[in-house]
Amino acid sequence: MKIDGRLSNTFYLLNVISILLIVCMHSVVPVKDISSQIVVNFVFKGITRIAVPIFFLVSSCLFFRDYTDSLYWKKIQKRFRSLMIPYFATILIYFIFYYCTQQVSGIRGFYNDDKLVENYTWTEIFSKVFIVPINPALWFLRDLFVLYLFSPILYHLNRNKYLSILWSVVLLFMWVSHINIHYECLFFVNIGCVIAINYDSFIKIKLGNRYFGIFVVCFILYILESLLLSILFSTGIITEENGAYLLILKTLIVAGVFSTFLWVYRYSDFLCGTFLQYMMKYSFFIYLFHMLIIHIVRNIGVYVLPNSPLIVYGFTIILTLLISVSSYNLIKKLFPPLLTLVLGGRI
Repeated sequence: MKIDGRLSNTFYLLNVISILLIVCMHSVVPVKDISSQIVVNFVFKGITRIAVPIFFLVSSCLFFRDYTDSLYWKKIQKRFRSLMIPYFATILIYFIFYYCTQQVSGIRGFYNDDKLVENYTWTEIFSKVFIVPINPALWFLRDLFVLYLFSPILYHLNRNKYLSILWSVVLLFMWVSHINIHYECLFFVNIGCVIAINYDSFIKIKLGNRYFGIFVVCFILYILESLLLSILFSTGIITEENGAYLLILKTLIVAGVFSTFLWVYRYSDFLCGTFLQYMMKYSFFIYLFHMLIIHIVRNIGVYVLPNSPLIVYGFTIILTLLISVSSYNLIKKLFPPLLTLVLGGRI
């Protein structure tokens, strides 16, 4: 898979868009009235649901673009530096931050006793590192690296046309029929592998004048299904265990991922001159630390404006991004080796 400048920019832009969507997803605040629930769920249950699939898809394309068995260990070593070192470094920073803040009497009261780091058992520490990370967003790095360990299996399954089709259909069925983030991870990593292996065949497909029409149809479907899902979920008509919920969710994800890729790829040159390009170098740092910043900002916002959840929601997103960018620049100026370590060399 040859990655030219346009496709490279597309991948970078997709990562930035996904990070922004993740921040929007994790910044949600509790709301009571139906209209506010519809707004929040349109974001939380709808449009942001394409972020994780895009992450896995892009990461997989980049991993398998020049994959051979002889490069396996080299690629694993590289991904350990870029994925697992940031994973462990970030977890350590979170532990230190929580421990230090919990020693301050005015802050300690905000934590329950079972949330105090000093009270963690070794089993709980192990769980906070490997099972359910103390920074929940880090599960993505862990799962991605684990899947890369089995990359030879994925690669050779997808090298054979008929095995690839059969395997992909099985994964599609698993993904469509369950709400399981690990199935989603495996499905989109596999799709990325298929794209990387067959990229030369894909680029021969000429959409021509149909390009814009396909984009419009997919984008409208993505938005309308996000709105429909939000309304049905907010009014209690469906739940996450309902088959209709799964059907709407999975189709909006497919439509959203496809339309977003078409839009970004088509207009990558224009988008590279916007705010999105500016955010490229900050995106991974935001991913690593947005949960910590959101936790602080949102709690303050809810305390100051208890009756204005949507305003708190908007300010939480904006302040999280501003604090992240400022923190990145400050650390880069004062402790550049630390930033290099935490970002896995992305500086």
